[in-house]
Amino acid sequence: DVFSFSATIAHGAGTSADGFDVTLVATTDPFLSIALGSVSLVCAPVACPGGVLGATLGNASQLLVNVSSVLATGASVTVDWTATLLDTVPAGYAVTGGVAQAAWRSAAQSGARSYSVQQAAAGGTVATAAVPSFNLTLVGTQGLAPSALTVVVSELVQLRVFVEVPEATSNITVKVELPAVAAGAEFEASSLSISLADAGAVVQASLAPPSMAQTLRVERNSQGEADTAYLAFGNVLTPATAGSTRGLLQIDVAYRVRDVAGAVQDGTVLTTGAITIFDGVALSASTVQLTVAEPALTVALSATAPASTVDG
Repeated sequence: DVFSFSATIAHGAGTSADGFDVTLVATTDPFLSIALGSVSLVCAPVACPGGVLGATLGNASQLLVNVSSVLATGASVTVDWTATLLDTVPAGYAVTGGVAQAAWRSAAQSGARSYSVQQAAAGGTVATAAVPSFNLTLVGTQGLAPSALTVVVSELVQLRVFVEVPEATSNITVKVELPAVAAGAEFEASSLSISLADAGAVVQASLAPPSMAQTLRVERNSQGEADTAYLAFGNVLTPATAGSTRGLLQIDVAYRVRDVAGAVQDGTVLTTGAITIFDGVALSASTVQLTVAEPALTVALSATAPASTVDG
């Protein structure tokens, strides 16, 4: 994203003399990079004597401009420039407008008095960097139950977490928690996978997703069954050059509904939860609920005696 800046130096009320050797030092937010070639200057009502004397960068976010050799009483000068938000800006970061400082002297000769004035950009925060977003969705089941949101004992459930990573840098961890053991669910062996649905996301400074061994930590319940997975991606970056403002991480998991007597029965609700944490901030949880369905069969037995008396 490109931000536009404008700083105007003018004579204040009651000014009674020209200003000499006028300079501007503008310091923008540290996550903005100033485009030196974008600097332009306009003096009013007449051109500045001596023209623009030069613009340089003190660093990527500090602009130094020798505005004019003299600024006549009643005149003003406006300096415009642009700056680009860096890919390394933390997600959710509040970008400020920065500070401008004008300096001048009472005359061009030695012994003249020096003056300066400083002013911060109005409003303080001018933008906030985007934050990651995510959602947990049901990919599908084996279709063994009569409706889409019901499952039967032994059925495989496939789920997917999408994490959208903005044009910023975030330290991302995704937690996926299956229904509690009493509800009869455990990660299906080898079901976890990570992929990049959008190659714009650069994970740990690599275009390839990290290996499962690098990211995955599985917690087991008191019965030793794996029911919670933490996937720590580390710093995830979506650069501005990726052709997209957001990268997309895809995490696939699956579990099988287990036969737990007394816990898994007709009407039992199986809730899978997922949460994404970026830079220590937890986003609102996302859940998928499925209801267990059981076949309930009946048997009827009838017996018919012959019409005549039955002899033993």
